Amino acid sequence: MPESTVLPLPLSSSSAEGLRRRARALAARLAGEPGEGPPPARREAPAYPEHRAVLLYADRADCLAGLRRLAAGEASPQVVRGVAAGSAQPVLVFPGLGAQSPAMGRGLLAHAPVFARRIEECDRALRPHTGWSLPGVLSGAPGTPPPDRMDVCQPALFAVTLALAALWRSYGVTPAAVIGHSIGEFAAAHECGALTLAEAAEIAASWGRAQAALVGTGEMVAVRLPVTEAAVRLRPWPGRLTVAAVNGPRSVVVSGDREAAERFLAGLLADRVGALRVPAGYAAHSPPHMAALRERQLTDLARITGRAAPTPFYSTVTGRLLDTARLDAAYWYRNLSGPVRFESAVRAAAVRGHTVFIEAGPHPVLTLGMRQTLETVHERPAVIASAVRSDGSPGRFLRSVAEAYVAGVPIDWSAAYAGVDVRAIGLPLPVLAPAPAPGTPRTGGTPSPSPTT
Repeated sequence: MPESTVLPLPLSSSSAEGLRRRARALAARLAGEPGEGPPPARREAPAYPEHRAVLLYADRADCLAGLRRLAAGEASPQVVRGVAAGSAQPVLVFPGLGAQSPAMGRGLLAHAPVFARRIEECDRALRPHTGWSLPGVLSGAPGTPPPDRMDVCQPALFAVTLALAALWRSYGVTPAAVIGHSIGEFAAAHECGALTLAEAAEIAASWGRAQAALVGTGEMVAVRLPVTEAAVRLRPWPGRLTVAAVNGPRSVVVSGDREAAERFLAGLLADRVGALRVPAGYAAHSPPHMAALRERQLTDLARITGRAAPTPFYSTVTGRLLDTARLDAAYWYRNLSGPVRFESAVRAAAVRGHTVFIEAGPHPVLTLGMRQTLETVHERPAVIASAVRSDGSPGRFLRSVAEAYVAGVPIDWSAAYAGVDVRAIGLPLPVLAPAPAPGTPRTGGTPSPSPTT
């Protein structure tokens, strides 16, 4: 197997001590030492709460070292652990602007076939509207347009978030609901089944082209303040600055005229208030700035109408669960011209019992606001990123999958072992796959790892 390959070994037990005992037994088996032998792969449903761990390793020696650290109760960057209160399918959250970067998706495009196939599908849907190669842009191919250009950035981010969602699905993760932040609603609407890929791609490309014409006319500023305090600070600029998004109890975005936004940001920094400029260059969610696009967008998107979706869609336009048959051109104009009610949408999902939220983006920009909101509803919510700007590799994504598993999300670990000959690694096979029932003939192929109890 390639040196860069990272593999998971999931373990679980009813107690922390039981988890350490399992790790100790597996380490002894792997080292060829006498002991109680490996625990059997689980056949029955788990009993909650359940202590879980996932060991991430590159080879036999790495696996053995990690097991010994887990057995000793030592902290290790190799091990992700947690206590699952119950089985939970997550809410998949699609970010908007701010999550992008020039190299987003590059590592997964090169080394994750599921991700690459979804990017190709998005490319076929987008290219009639863009004229450029999506894989070329993401890989930095010569002759492709710059990824920071707004009519390139928005469709590319749309595609990367959908490819990350496909990667999650390849591990058996099916969203219980979806939420999209701003332009992230295009992807969310497709993921839940309300729009076809062609329809969602047309909206993403249309908005990208329209907003590219506005670059240089405004700014957006992310602020770590409650919305009430941010509103007080906006009083010197009536009509010039507005609250564009409420992302959490202490997380808002302000949008409007460039000069006013720059002075607003300078004042915040002078007062040691956490704030930064959103890399957009225009004033999304500012009604005065977006008004110039209204007639064009209502006309261009008039024929696209959503359909009732099987997966719940929590709207950040309304801040609540929405019938996706209402996703028409007027809705999409409101999506970009009005405020993003992200905190309200997350709270609405949380109140309905959702406790695990996964941000399907190339960099976490919503996790802080989500966590702040969820902690007002649930005692132990889980908020999980899919990638980070500094590490978009398959190994980093696998760590996110491990974080989801220890939070209670059911995972199909066979996706991580596709094409890997575990016999060559030398791991004990009973750990990686359930023993066949008596009389069942053995078949070839790669065993799939199973949690051990």
